[in-house]
Amino acid sequence: MASPSSVSPTCRLLASIIVLTLLCSPQDAAAGSDHAGVAFTQSKEFFGGMPALTMRRRRTGDSTKPEFLSVTMLPGRGMDVLQIVADIPGRGATALLDSPSIEQASKIFGGPEDQFGNQAFHMGSAFLIPFANRMLGDLPKAAGPVTVQWGKLPLRLLPNATPTADGRQYAIHGMLSSEAAATVSQHTTLDGGSVEAIFHCGDFGGHWPSQTDVEIRVSLTADEVRLSARARNIGHVKEPMGIGTHPYFRILSGERAQVRLHIPASERALVNNYTDVFPTGNVESVAGTSYDFRAPGGVALGNLGLDDQWLDLSRDSSGTATAVLVDPLAHLGIRVAALSPQIKAIQAYAPLDKKFVAIEEQFNRNDPFGAEWQGQPTGMVQLAPGQAVTWKQSLRLFVPQ
Repeated sequence: MASPSSVSPTCRLLASIIVLTLLCSPQDAAAGSDHAGVAFTQSKEFFGGMPALTMRRRRTGDSTKPEFLSVTMLPGRGMDVLQIVADIPGRGATALLDSPSIEQASKIFGGPEDQFGNQAFHMGSAFLIPFANRMLGDLPKAAGPVTVQWGKLPLRLLPNATPTADGRQYAIHGMLSSEAAATVSQHTTLDGGSVEAIFHCGDFGGHWPSQTDVEIRVSLTADEVRLSARARNIGHVKEPMGIGTHPYFRILSGERAQVRLHIPASERALVNNYTDVFPTGNVESVAGTSYDFRAPGGVALGNLGLDDQWLDLSRDSSGTATAVLVDPLAHLGIRVAALSPQIKAIQAYAPLDKKFVAIEEQFNRNDPFGAEWQGQPTGMVQLAPGQAVTWKQSLRLFVPQ
């Protein structure tokens, strides 16, 4: 399937009209509809030929516990989650993700720095498909596509990352964020609702070995935001698949040092430096290091900057691996639960000069096809024709003791 940038304006207009019709039934006008306390509204601003879509519910609980209120998504941009809003005791309606407003975002997306959809990786929470993190090319300074080896098959990926100081090209975070949804559907429940978007990604513009359909579902209730992404190989040859997200959780208090992080993992993958963040292939135990975040109540970030990947995740009896971010001064915590057994890695990004922590739960290791791993399993799922795999995550809020 051709990428959105290669589709003619007329075709894109017709597609937008079709999707807008699907987005809203007659009773779901642009001003919003109200079913069981849930409203679906569209923005005036367009992203990838489609408006932003906000799913909003009324507060139903008491004021002593946090409660999710809304999720804003971009169906025209890989179903990126632009914002999640919750009612926080003592704060009221509060944005949880580090993102600009819809109006500001519309001026950023589609600009000169957004050629491959990369601006999605700097705000909100993007879905990373068909791989998360970095893919390093075989040739250190090659221009053009980033060529990586998947077994005996060379894959030529978009060089959508900023080249390193020595000119090395690499690809990052997949290719879904420049795709527009083929269909979007809305659903309501007694306490919330959900939105489903289907993407006919094809071979991602000739950069992936088979044909792929992706279905993304975002569900909202008072107690939970649940995200899922299902990738199905609809082609005739095998393909690899990695899935993850990139949520930027705001530090509401503004005091980074006291924020506590829990990551249920016993190993950390080492990188060459924190500018490139290229894996060396070496993995070390976190025991006795500053990167051991296994304490049940989390560990304060202090003055430790992070852009690291944790491996060997610990799971509870249900098979769930849960990372936790607590902002004691804001009296808020968020549990980020990896529900799919295929999620093998957690990347945490928390630069010293920013007021956010990104917790990225993903299938694959950084540079999963890299020779540095010497044939070790790196988390990429192999999909035969007709097979599918689903990434699932649950977000829940709580008031820390």
